[in-house]
Amino acid sequence: MSTSCSRPTCAKLALFLSFMVLVSQLWSPSAAAQLSSASVTGGVKDVSGAVVPGARIVLKNGATGVERAATSNDSGSYNFPAVPPGPYTLQATKTGFATFSSGGFTLVVSQTSTIDITMTVGAVNETVSVQAEGQTLETGSSQLGTVIGSREVTDLPLNGRNFTQLLSLTPGASPISVAQNGSGDRTPTTFGSAFTFPAVNGQTNRSNFFMVDGLNDENSWYNTYTVAPIIDAIQEFKVLSHPDQAQYGGVTGGIVNVVTKSGTQHFHGSAWEYLRNDFFDARNPFLSSVTPLRQNQFGGSLGGPVILPKLAGLRKNTFFFVAAEGFLFSQPSNSFFIVPTAAELNGDLSAVPTQIYDPSSTRPDPANPGQFLRTAYANNQITPSEVDPRAVAYAKLVLPAPIFIPSAPQYNAINTESNKQQQQNYTVRIDHNFGDHDFVWFRYSAERLNETTPGGLPSITQTLSEPGQNYGASWMHVFGPSLSLQAQFARSHLGYDSESLFSIPNVIGTYGATPAIAGFVGGIQLMPQIGVNGFFSGGESSAPSPDLSTTWQYKSDVTKSFGRHVLQVGGEWNSLGHTEKQLYGQVGFAPQQTADPNNLGTTGSALASFLLNVPDNAYRRNVNIAERPGGIMGFYVQDQMRVTEKLTVNAGLRYDRTFIPGYGTESSVGTQGSIETGDMDFDNGTYIVQQLPPSCEDRGHAPCIPGGVLPAHVVVSPDRRILHDTKTNFGPRIGAIYRANPRLVIHVGFGIIFDNWAAAIQLAQNYQGSWPDIGTQSVQSLNLPSGTSLLPTVTGQNPFLGASASDLPASTPFTPSNANYYVDPNIRNPYSEQYNLGIEQQLTQNMNLSLNYVGSESHRLDVGTYYNTAVTPGPGDPSARSLYPYMIASNYDRSIGNGTYNALQLALSRRFEGGLAYQISYTWSKSIDEGSSGYFGVEGTNVQNPYNIRGDRSVSAFDLPQQFTANVNYEAPVGRGKRFSTGNRLADYALGGWQGNAIFSAHSGQNFSLNLDPDIANVGNEGYERPNLVGNPKPAHQSKDEWFNTAAFVAPAQYTYGDVGRNSLRQQGFWDLDLSVFRQFPMYGSARLELRGEAFNATNSVILGTPGTDLSSPTTFGVVSSTANDARKLQIAAKIIF
Repeated sequence: MSTSCSRPTCAKLALFLSFMVLVSQLWSPSAAAQLSSASVTGGVKDVSGAVVPGARIVLKNGATGVERAATSNDSGSYNFPAVPPGPYTLQATKTGFATFSSGGFTLVVSQTSTIDITMTVGAVNETVSVQAEGQTLETGSSQLGTVIGSREVTDLPLNGRNFTQLLSLTPGASPISVAQNGSGDRTPTTFGSAFTFPAVNGQTNRSNFFMVDGLNDENSWYNTYTVAPIIDAIQEFKVLSHPDQAQYGGVTGGIVNVVTKSGTQHFHGSAWEYLRNDFFDARNPFLSSVTPLRQNQFGGSLGGPVILPKLAGLRKNTFFFVAAEGFLFSQPSNSFFIVPTAAELNGDLSAVPTQIYDPSSTRPDPANPGQFLRTAYANNQITPSEVDPRAVAYAKLVLPAPIFIPSAPQYNAINTESNKQQQQNYTVRIDHNFGDHDFVWFRYSAERLNETTPGGLPSITQTLSEPGQNYGASWMHVFGPSLSLQAQFARSHLGYDSESLFSIPNVIGTYGATPAIAGFVGGIQLMPQIGVNGFFSGGESSAPSPDLSTTWQYKSDVTKSFGRHVLQVGGEWNSLGHTEKQLYGQVGFAPQQTADPNNLGTTGSALASFLLNVPDNAYRRNVNIAERPGGIMGFYVQDQMRVTEKLTVNAGLRYDRTFIPGYGTESSVGTQGSIETGDMDFDNGTYIVQQLPPSCEDRGHAPCIPGGVLPAHVVVSPDRRILHDTKTNFGPRIGAIYRANPRLVIHVGFGIIFDNWAAAIQLAQNYQGSWPDIGTQSVQSLNLPSGTSLLPTVTGQNPFLGASASDLPASTPFTPSNANYYVDPNIRNPYSEQYNLGIEQQLTQNMNLSLNYVGSESHRLDVGTYYNTAVTPGPGDPSARSLYPYMIASNYDRSIGNGTYNALQLALSRRFEGGLAYQISYTWSKSIDEGSSGYFGVEGTNVQNPYNIRGDRSVSAFDLPQQFTANVNYEAPVGRGKRFSTGNRLADYALGGWQGNAIFSAHSGQNFSLNLDPDIANVGNEGYERPNLVGNPKPAHQSKDEWFNTAAFVAPAQYTYGDVGRNSLRQQGFWDLDLSVFRQFPMYGSARLELRGEAFNATNSVILGTPGTDLSSPTTFGVVSSTANDARKLQIAAKIIF
């Protein structure tokens, strides 16, 4: 992809850079935000309380020895911005006073620590040492957040060593994900790892932002990370929300900021091997045996000073850290299916239990006008000459021979190919200090994930490659005691290349698929997926995306201290880029086409429909997606005022704007998936064409206008865009922090925060291939009798009626073959009014207790519904009662949702001391909305009446009324140098070195909605409607066979909606205990060998999953057939630490 920018993008970048130059001139370059750092602030006074200006304060990093100096101003105030997290000491000197020296303290990411200094009269060579109280309290911000330190990250048990599992330790972070990628799709996640994509404080799963070292690591396609940091390269991370500081913005949920390790004055590192095997695992109660597994995770890290001959000064000023990790996974994936026997391929379907009817015999029923009759096949015997030879040839070529399977006698074929995965992950970081005024660092991280998975049939293999890169750099310049500048950049890139191909040649020719279903852009040919309902399914696809998500980030921040104020001004620009091909086709066969037209539910056979070549549905995606450059821009100004020694006030204003990428590029004009595409506007019944193509007579292929004349309700966009930016995203912030005493702080904060990142790329690309293109085609209910067509009309070789190899669009855009995931062209980005009030008490030097009320009111939330259905229920054709009968019903996203969140959050934390550290949190909350993310109608929406979304206002799909988490690290106080020692070196060696770690979590059960498939209301919204409640839904004896009282629910009356609320039932409450036990053995010097045993779901608890929710399926309705958790898994590991 070209790195050059378009004229509009260059103009935006120039505007951003010009702004920063102006800021630099105004402030005489300065500043530093603390996205990946901390800050130390305070005041200097003498014992009488008078301020002491001109005192020299030195902050020293205990790991690297790097010092920074500041001078107290006329108000006695000092400030150290952008301080890397780590251990520190503070020293203050001034002529006439004894030297002040603090005890050691630790700074964590995004913390503001207030250390007030009292100078006593004396000689400078005299030292007064003080252990300042309250250094672990947050005294500079009312933001919410939990810091997970290095010890927790490396020692707590993590399945697959994915750091996101620890995000749910943050109060208010619901681990329930209803996003499209809730399981890690299009995110580099390893098989078997416990990927967590939380909803933070009532905001949607997509409303989070991932950073590494304060810089962009966001996968802007699905709003997850691009490259996951290696566990042993993480120093700490924080999930921050409800910020009162304007430097944070762009998302309404959690800002996940990971700080990577840097080198220190001494060499340090580790090497590890983690092993999982099915021998250690327990059996899932719904399976007959443990699934075989082989998994290895291995790597190493090294950090320290850079030492080069003749450059001795580097040792004190330059530090490095490198880490690498590999992952290997193999697990059989047995998939069972049914293939036709030789007799069945010859037309003998006597073994099929349902009666089969001849679709070519369809005729009107003279006794019942409007109904139809068909002739039954005697003994289900189809005449061999009626069987389509292409279907038989395809089955013989790609399907295995039927066999008897003792463990699953209902099937006669099995695919035993394994899921295999490999991943490599690397990171390199260099830190360098140019004297006392300039500090720089650079980090490069990369990963590559490759996997092969079964493609449904043994003759198909699916491959996937996900290469990712994330790198960034930072330069901080300190101009003087009160002025500093920080400039940074980052690039985040993720590719995604997925293919599913037959290993057998000439499948397309054997089946006879025409280019209308098997031909794709670039001359590529792919065999469509042939799906025979209840029997087998398989086909080819290709989805290469070299730039699934590519972002360049440029940011700069200026900080100026004067009097009791710390003023910050800053801005950032994030470019957005995306290219992708989506190439695949599907042809589906169902029983209805060979069923009795008056008894579709219990007659017919999908296999018979396949052999007679009468498909039910087809789908084709044929687009080459490329978005015009876009971006996300933010500017802010904020002031931190220390009003009194006890009261600090933060006030700021932030402006955010998303320059929504335009779909299609200039180079794509005239090709599939080009800029010449369109979108529904259901506000006024028009269809917007982004750019007008020529007539089909002139061009000869799509995209083009049939006849060269636009239908009456089609308009052309005046600026070749469909979506437009929201330009009014001004978000004020205010926070107050009152230090009632050295150990008690009260916080209050409020802010209006805009969500600029959620689905920013995916919204724009959803127009791909819409009319006058035909990149997306979909047809349903084919070959069924009607008043205009009695007999089958299309075959599986060319299921799109009227389509041909020329790929010409229909004369009207409002045909079912152009259904798509459309977006309101006037959609606006969501925003949230967030507020919180809390207290934080320091119980001991290393233990804090906090209690917070957290609330928000969110607006303009995305709600994706099936729209332009009938406005009111009733008899007759639903489309005649729709808003615009000349337009089809389709998925449609609108920014019309609202949400509220209220919670009480309690947290108790203890930093590691005396062999013990823990974090305990409890959240009591309620989240209410209409959409629950809602993007594209698949993320927790389930709105049954799109014209009354308030009727579906209910608890959010990720709502958990109660949540409890606890994690602990404990070193046994036994052995040499510990509290309990035998005094005997050998005995201490044998008994010492033990450590235990645990994560316990428990929360309310996930909620779910009921539904019924028949369109009872007759509005054209099948699958979204719900039943009526007529009794007590609680059963007498709740079990997996009757999770709720099924008799309490009935189908609503004809032409009405059901009255059961959305998300009104819950599955079983969840709990989990993960444990690890370590034993460390001393080696040479400071090196030690660590042997680990880890257990996930250590108690092997069975948590039942969601029961059957479809009233139309009585055998599964209310019955639980799966678990919400995995059976116990054990992992062993060896690690060398030095």
